[in-house]
Amino acid sequence: MDNTADVFFKTLWKILFDDIVLQLAKLTDVVSTKGKRGSKDNMTIRRLPGLVDNEIKAEVGKIVNEIIKKAENAKTWRDKLLAHYDFNLLREPNKHSMPKISYSDMDEAMKALERLMNTINAHYCKAESLMFFFEAEDVVDRLVYFLQKGWQAEKDWEERMEAGNILPGDLNFTDDI
Repeated sequence: MDNTADVFFKTLWKILFDDIVLQLAKLTDVVSTKGKRGSKDNMTIRRLPGLVDNEIKAEVGKIVNEIIKKAENAKTWRDKLLAHYDFNLLREPNKHSMPKISYSDMDEAMKALERLMNTINAHYCKAESLMFFFEAEDVVDRLVYFLQKGWQAEKDWEERMEAGNILPGDLNFTDDI
């Protein structure tokens, strides 16, 4: 990917990662916040243990706590860098540190979220959740495969041009891409 469109893929990765962090911060937020206009209720996974049947309440509570723990730094990132810019952090970054956050932290939280949805769906619908309906790895593998093939074809073309071994069609450029 770095050989074909490195800036695009780095930008896409950052956008997707930031969105996952924001979504996990929202999903794991406190059940209610207080502001100038009074208390405001939030829809969050913290409410789920109190909403499900007693048979799965303990399991749901355990998984919810696991997700909250794995995503605990997501709220700080949301509040200080993603949804808002913390004045003091940006003005004096050496005095104010941010907690570490990694892809593996977010991946583990997302996997736990999938387990949570599967637990609830299995109880009520006797089926798994469709949260991750397709295997993203297959799609990514195909994309990387074709990017690699295109990159290799371009390298081969450049080598032929430099060596003067031009093939029929090497100079037929189209704008149909």
